[in-house]
Amino acid sequence: MGIMGPSLRRTEEDTMYKQTTSLAGKAAVVTGAAQGIGKAIAECYAEFGAKVVIVDIQPKPLADAEQAIRKAGGTVLALQKDVRKQADVDSIVQATVKQFGSIDVLVNNVGWTKRKLFMEMTDEEWMEAIDVNLVQAMRCTRAAAKAMMAKGTRGSIINVTTIEGFRAAPGFAPYAAAKAGLTNFTKTMALELGPWGIRINAIAPDATVTPRILEMRPDWAKGSKPPHIPMGRRGQPEDHAGAALYLASDMSAWVTGETIHVGGGTYAASGWRLTNSGHWSTDGINAQVYSGKPFEG
Repeated sequence: MGIMGPSLRRTEEDTMYKQTTSLAGKAAVVTGAAQGIGKAIAECYAEFGAKVVIVDIQPKPLADAEQAIRKAGGTVLALQKDVRKQADVDSIVQATVKQFGSIDVLVNNVGWTKRKLFMEMTDEEWMEAIDVNLVQAMRCTRAAAKAMMAKGTRGSIINVTTIEGFRAAPGFAPYAAAKAGLTNFTKTMALELGPWGIRINAIAPDATVTPRILEMRPDWAKGSKPPHIPMGRRGQPEDHAGAALYLASDMSAWVTGETIHVGGGTYAASGWRLTNSGHWSTDGINAQVYSGKPFEG
């Protein structure tokens, strides 16, 4: 069974679906692709025919991801680069165009955060979070868009934001601010890049069990039922692959400037939790937020 699972894959006879979701002939760059959501998206793209360029700064996980895609029969180029550096961003674009002839899809997946209250944070910590979660995406978008324009490519750019860019996130102020900025950057670029035939959209994940998240929340590995998620479970990296495939494929040919929330209904339920009695309630939530302690999502 492929990465998409039984809920998203169709039968072999459903040729229209396969044609519209096919990424055959397209070159897709995925940043932060060594593990987690980025890896799941890259594997999905390769399964649906894309020539995938996976980018990360972690050599061992990157090599493992490359091997997994090759073993599954995919076409992949692995680049150990730091997207916070303009020279590295330029080299990613150059290597992709040299190897595959064009850039058709870019997924800005790099992101990082740590829990710290705003009043305890230094300027350097704030700016680091903004650089990792917003500025690097701007650099990658600009470089990829230039390459798309030069080739006349009607490309697709996908930014991975977060639900925290749409709601308050005590303990994660710069992360939330950067992701909110990335969301509006997505909308604005839709207007500026649209005349070139370039689409740009976003995916907003929440509560996804990734190696990075497990470093902060090892208890998530237990698979407990979270009371604030209507679907009754936390996400897995593969849950985001379908949205990323849709936005990269011709199925979304007239979709730009939009954000797809992929969080099991968390955004719709913001401010509500399912009680032990099976009822939705706001009791006990605000007290924790107002105490100044980081929200335990």
